[in-house]
Amino acid sequence: MSEQEQKSLQFIENRIESILKNMFEDFKRSLSKDLKIKQSGQMKQEEEILQENNVKYLKAGEAAKMLNVSTRTLQRWRKSCDIPHITRRGLAYYSHKDIKAILNGELDISRSKEEVQTIKRGRKPVLGEY
Repeated sequence: MSEQEQKSLQFIENRIESILKNMFEDFKRSLSKDLKIKQSGQMKQEEEILQENNVKYLKAGEAAKMLNVSTRTLQRWRKSCDIPHITRRGLAYYSHKDIKAILNGELDISRSKEEVQTIKRGRKPVLGEY
């Protein structure tokens, strides 16, 4: 291969590398922009959930921190129907008002073993039954 052909080939390789680098940078910027748009949309949806019907809702971590318990304890309380919550898109949210009521002793979240078993069997306990 002649020196002129090698220079031409090197020029073409450099040009291709430059074009690919620019394409990659453009793609990366586009992807980043799309991700920001998607995240802002998710944040808006989350804000709507957290302020549904003029009631402020807390995520599990926030509620657990307020109650000074672990998120696992909160999950157990949810499972045994001890704590009021709503579920949206697979995530549990807790009313700020309910958490404050629990902290102030206005809402009792303890249940007897019999009551929990009744709930697990699918029957809601009758008020005053236990």
